[in-house]
Amino acid sequence: MNHNYDEIGRRIASLRKEKGYTQEKISTLLNVTPQAISKWEQGNALPDTLLLPALARLLGVSIDYLMTGESLAGKAGPYDGEYQKEEFYWGIQPSELAEQIADILQGDTANKRLLDIGSGEGRNAIYFAKCGFQVDALEISAPGAEKIKQYSQLSGYAVHVFHADMIG
Repeated sequence: MNHNYDEIGRRIASLRKEKGYTQEKISTLLNVTPQAISKWEQGNALPDTLLLPALARLLGVSIDYLMTGESLAGKAGPYDGEYQKEEFYWGIQPSELAEQIADILQGDTANKRLLDIGSGEGRNAIYFAKCGFQVDALEISAPGAEKIKQYSQLSGYAVHVFHADMIG
């Protein structure tokens, strides 16, 4: 068993019980099997990334609290100062790696989802959206997350932004 999985599983079980939910109730609300919930709580597996926002909402906590036991609300991210400036710290051109990934995955992207972790100001997230992906962008910095939302609106490419920390 993975020690981090154990801690996350205990936290999920504790929060679920505090809310008065059964494993069956959570499984129904998340459209997963009760066995999946049991595996999470026993530390044998983790919830799918796409389930984290819904699970956190059901349990009344943030994703970062769910995963680490700490809430980062109100804490500054390492690039907050840079992301608050009008110019783009990382620029607006996609990274070489993002371009390589898009080339590898070229073709029918109509129903493909992509999770951009540590999105910064959104240059790669917007690029992937331009390439036809449904993009979820995860960013620890509140100013960074806001800048992604603004950049998404200005560019005309939809990106779903999560302000959360996945470091645990």
